[in-house]
Amino acid sequence: MGMHRRDFLVGSALGTLSGLAGTSAYAASSSSDVVEWQATELATAIRSRKVSCAEVMQAHLDRIARVNGNVNAIVALRDPKALI
Repeated sequence: MGMHRRDFLVGSALGTLSGLAGTSAYAASSSSDVVEWQATELATAIRSRKVSCAEVMQAHLDRIARVNGNVNAIVALRDPKALI
């Protein structure tokens, strides 16, 4: 089964926002760098408990808050408390 449209759009928006700060190789385990990791890197870090799912989500929400005013990629966002 292929990727659903919503998953693609959410992934594209987060990828766009994540890419605004540039790219990096596998980053150190600070949550501020998490938004630059590839999905496989995130999965490995979460599985090995180097970072939690909540930390990953919070890092992405922080990035959205910092840059979305300039790019308007996310037009509707739920309350962060409801997402974590």
